[in-house]
Amino acid sequence: MSPGTPKSRSTHCCWNSGICCAARAALPDGPIERLRTYDRENGTALVETPTAWLDSLGNVLGASASLDVHPNTFRYRLARAAEIAGTDLDDPGKRFAAMLELRVMRADSP
Repeated sequence: MSPGTPKSRSTHCCWNSGICCAARAALPDGPIERLRTYDRENGTALVETPTAWLDSLGNVLGASASLDVHPNTFRYRLARAAEIAGTDLDDPGKRFAAMLELRVMRADSP
């Protein structure tokens, strides 16, 4: 067994729970939560755009098709969403943080 490899399923689950707990702690002010707050306050649905983009691993054509919008419209919405969220989706670390935040939110929703 290599270093860092979980010794049992329960150890692996605890490790995952630790990551999820740390991620949950960052949710109140994460970029996706900021977008969700903006959407609630303004009657918009901008959070759908980065969600589709992250789910499609940055494929604008696939993500825009999933939302049934033109790719140029999608690019504009993605830039606007990133601006409102206060994040740079071109930065791999910030992109990962947004993706992790989405996954944790999905895991927490009923």
